[in-house]
Amino acid sequence: MAGITAYVGFYEICSPKKVELVFISTGSGVVGGKILDAVLPNIRPHGRITACGTISQYDEEEPDATHNLMYVIVKKIRMQGFIVFYYFIVEGIEAAPAALVGHFSGRNVGKQFVLVARD
Repeated sequence: MAGITAYVGFYEICSPKKVELVFISTGSGVVGGKILDAVLPNIRPHGRITACGTISQYDEEEPDATHNLMYVIVKKIRMQGFIVFYYFIVEGIEAAPAALVGHFSGRNVGKQFVLVARD
């Protein structure tokens, strides 16, 4: 899923042009308050920021606050969030073992669901 999210965020949402500088903050637990606070004062006017998830903040009782949001206005920065969903559904509990094997062997990317019963 990380590869798909990175591709969509970079190419489809941010869509950088030749000669533009790019800063990439990985999605491995460092997205959010402190990184964004460091980027905002240093980004060029009319810069673009894409955001997908804030994994570093999920388990925090008090998530980090972003303190430099004034730069979004002053520098006319475009900031856009997005979500990428890919999910696969199989029906019946008997399909669960094959679905699990397929998920971990790379047959599908994203979320795997097993629909046990229809009500």
